Amino acid sequence: MPFVVVGIGLDDTFIITGEFYRQTNKFISNKNRSKNTNNHEKRYKNDKVGSDDEIVQRVRVTMEEVGVSISLTTITTTVAFLLGVGTSTLKSVVWLCMYGVTMIVIDFFFQVTYFVALLVLNEQRVRDNKRDIFFCIEVKQDDDNNSEKETTNKAIQNVETTKFSNVAQTDEIVPLEENYHPKKSHCNQNDCDDVENGNQEYHISSSAAKENQSDEQGQEEEHRHLVEKCMSWYADKLLKPRTKKIVLAMFAAIMACCLYSITLFEQRFDVTELLPAGSHIQSFLDSAKAYSTTTRTMAVYFRNMNQSDPMVQEQMINYIEDITTDLNPVGGQSPAFCWFRDIQLLMNGDLSTDERFANSQTILPDIPNVDFLGSMSTNQQINFVLSNNIMKELYGPDITFEKNDATGEDEIKSSRCWFMIRDLDLTSVDDQVNFLLDQRRITESQPININIEDDGSITQKSEWPMFTFEPLYMPWEAFIIVVRELIFTIIMGVVAVCIVTLVMIPHRSAILIVFPMICIMYINFLGVIRYLGLDINGTTYIVVVISIGVLVDFLLHILMKFYELQQHNPQMSRDDCVKNALETMGASMVEGGLTTFLAITPFLLSVLIVFRIIFNAFFAMVTVGIIHGIVLLPVVLSVWGPEAAGGTIVDTLPSLPDVPCSSPPRDNTTINDSSTQSKTITETVPAPTRKMIY
Repeated sequence: MPFVVVGIGLDDTFIITGEFYRQTNKFISNKNRSKNTNNHEKRYKNDKVGSDDEIVQRVRVTMEEVGVSISLTTITTTVAFLLGVGTSTLKSVVWLCMYGVTMIVIDFFFQVTYFVALLVLNEQRVRDNKRDIFFCIEVKQDDDNNSEKETTNKAIQNVETTKFSNVAQTDEIVPLEENYHPKKSHCNQNDCDDVENGNQEYHISSSAAKENQSDEQGQEEEHRHLVEKCMSWYADKLLKPRTKKIVLAMFAAIMACCLYSITLFEQRFDVTELLPAGSHIQSFLDSAKAYSTTTRTMAVYFRNMNQSDPMVQEQMINYIEDITTDLNPVGGQSPAFCWFRDIQLLMNGDLSTDERFANSQTILPDIPNVDFLGSMSTNQQINFVLSNNIMKELYGPDITFEKNDATGEDEIKSSRCWFMIRDLDLTSVDDQVNFLLDQRRITESQPININIEDDGSITQKSEWPMFTFEPLYMPWEAFIIVVRELIFTIIMGVVAVCIVTLVMIPHRSAILIVFPMICIMYINFLGVIRYLGLDINGTTYIVVVISIGVLVDFLLHILMKFYELQQHNPQMSRDDCVKNALETMGASMVEGGLTTFLAITPFLLSVLIVFRIIFNAFFAMVTVGIIHGIVLLPVVLSVWGPEAAGGTIVDTLPSLPDVPCSSPPRDNTTINDSSTQSKTITETVPAPTRKMIY
């Protein structure tokens, strides 16, 4: 569990960190843009500069961007573990899920509080030019570097001032046709209607503005790290029409293969998986399986009844006979030693002729006359027989006594006898489960285990007076319920994830994407782990419970980013939203997936085979999640995702002073910068539209 939580927790860490540094780059770009617009002699050059308020603002925007996403995935993971707590009857699974819920919740609060605070402190450290580990020590820059930086800054300022001065001096009037209309040039119909109504801001075409925007885009590209650049290149390749068709066809083939693989699942539990690799016990078990037969003992217990009653003893004997004849693995052999049966043989004088004692007459009690026993009560008979040391060794450990305060005699409280299980294949889960069910059917049919109600209905007693037990019943019982609970957990997990998605994601079409995608992921995941050699057992059950929350994370992060982009940028196409989601959230997911691989790598170092099996399962889980999250889901969103409802096109150029639409006369417009210098640009624009070239 600690390895799993480390992997899941680091996913959120990379998502928050990646978004924070993207916001930092946007902050730097906007700062440069603002300086170019308002003061052309200054430029925001130092990426590390920023006041405390600006750093906090970036963190706030970061959490606004990714907070819903990580909250949604935390809720789905928590719900998945809670399903295990509420629905599983296996205590080991219940405790695992309880630990999982606790650790996931703690990790979430750690991410949104402590980690975010550390992010702010680290950014302040970078701004103050202090070392990373020894953060109290400030880095001293040498004079040469400072001089070089000052020289570079002055050169940049001179170039910018010259560039703006040249542009300002070469401004010219652009003659336009008398019937010029934006619809014929660069506006859509909605924009033109807004222009005619005086509600649309002017679209200003400027070579200087384009050059500034190109510089800003180059700076943003320079600040992007390697993974984001790779994801950008990957998104361009993935979103080509031909590539989309190949991806859909490929996943259809993979799903068909995985469906076939699922049909090959069988229940199997090999105890050698719990052994260290190379253990001598492994070689012994292999040799025993090849050259001998495995024999186990099964105890038959009797309790909470008067075992000295002849009628009760008759039912006990009938139970023994039913097991002998109807339970095939015992091979038709009755118990070797059974005290109530042997007492009756002794009373009838047949015990001495029994083949078990034919050659061992000396071990029997010295009884001068059988009628001597007949004058005793059952408890006295047993006490007399057990007075012989040899008989006490044979039957004494299987009988417990309790003193009756009313009679003062020691009465039998509980007892047992033993069967030998000879013909049971302990490597076959089906044979073991069938044995457990057959002995249960025989036990339920015994009259002493049945209650007859007043209305004539028949019910089973809560505690059977007669039953069988073998230590392997516990894993066999788990075999019976694992398949049922596994199917139920998967179904409830999918339903719970869909409900959470429906509530948390504002766009109702999200459920139409999440439901089929999570079904496809589960089918492919189960098919892959079957190809890796996993079968249905307790280990697989635990892996599937954990996978419900982990697999969904890879879908919801991309999906949430896609819908947020459509909501905030309605002019973006589906392909643009998908590409942006891959460049941002997809890059963080890849990094988080790699850290999850690193978190489970220690499983490979374990000498226990079961840990290596768990590594294979988690490797398949993360691989399937990443592939579906950054390959199939983007293609599905690009082809079948919802289109934006439309809206006002977002202007990416710097904001300019508003010019009244209702005033068409030719005049001089003055633009003042922060240095109180003014430059006059003469415009000749027919009403109601104007086109300006700087």
